[in-house]
Amino acid sequence: MEKRDIIKRFMEQGYLLTPEAIEKLRDKNIDDLMRDLKKIRKTTIDVSDVEILLKGISSAKKTLEKEKQKIKDNTSLNQQKEKNQPPDKEAPKETKILVGVRKIEKKKKLSPKDFVDYYNNKYNGLKNILSKKLRAVSINNAKTSTSTLSVIGMVKETTPRGFVIEDPTGSMDVTSKRSVSVDDVIGVTGFVRENRMFENEIVYPDIPLIHPIGRIDAVVALSSKKTDKIKETDMILNDADYPNPGWITVSRDNRKLIMLIYNPSKNITAQEATEYLKKRHLSPDKKKINNPEDYFMIEPIPDIVWIVSDKRWIITYKGVTILSCGPNHAAKINLKTRDVVFEKI
Repeated sequence: MEKRDIIKRFMEQGYLLTPEAIEKLRDKNIDDLMRDLKKIRKTTIDVSDVEILLKGISSAKKTLEKEKQKIKDNTSLNQQKEKNQPPDKEAPKETKILVGVRKIEKKKKLSPKDFVDYYNNKYNGLKNILSKKLRAVSINNAKTSTSTLSVIGMVKETTPRGFVIEDPTGSMDVTSKRSVSVDDVIGVTGFVRENRMFENEIVYPDIPLIHPIGRIDAVVALSSKKTDKIKETDMILNDADYPNPGWITVSRDNRKLIMLIYNPSKNITAQEATEYLKKRHLSPDKKKINNPEDYFMIEPIPDIVWIVSDKRWIITYKGVTILSCGPNHAAKINLKTRDVVFEKI
């Protein structure tokens, strides 16, 4: 670097140089020296001051080289350790799928009292659900009312003008153009004239539009036959292993999913299956009733409903997956995504 350039650089920082110092700096890197100028506590720099600055730079470079070498040595050592280290242990296997089954007791023969108890249990169970939707009065009290009101009862019979509804306090004719089925438990809103209700609205127990939906990371096959043809599944469920209806809780990794398996007396359509959820009841033939307890009420809300029948279809109703298959096809269902594939067996 030229003398005038050296002098200019130092003067810009407020320092003067002796002639000897200038000569000492001519072949040096001025940029390195400028960083350490604050160490010089005087305004005129002589050759001894330059020596101090140069020693500082040399020491700093040596320290930097040592640090670089240290990092290089450590990197080499770590690579050697990794090379000599035994292979990682296998990743832990997925946790088991646990299946819980609701116990259902069956009686060989029901007495007349058992049937009465069954229908009372059905009425009371569905009434509890409807009571959260309606502020209802008893049918006996409704008969003397002159304002619009609601009642909860069981459909006793249908009539040309509507139907008859009853509860533990009595029965009443209802004029309605809507279709209902005998033994349905419903809420009816309307006004009463001369002991007859004129219906404005019918409310079913139904499942809510928003409710918790269970999902677990597993693929399960639903089959009416014992088979080993179904591949890439975590488990195969066979309807013959469970009561009818079968209530199953499938869990894994602290997550659970509720499944309802039902084999009706005849093939049903997807629309009829949604009626089960709307009515919150499987509405079985009387010959299927085998206990005073009502195991056919749909409570809690299932995540998946498997209808065992000869037909194959799938539908979703308010977040609940309903599917039908069997006996010649299995349904392979992803319990996380709810994707379903039917496979011939």
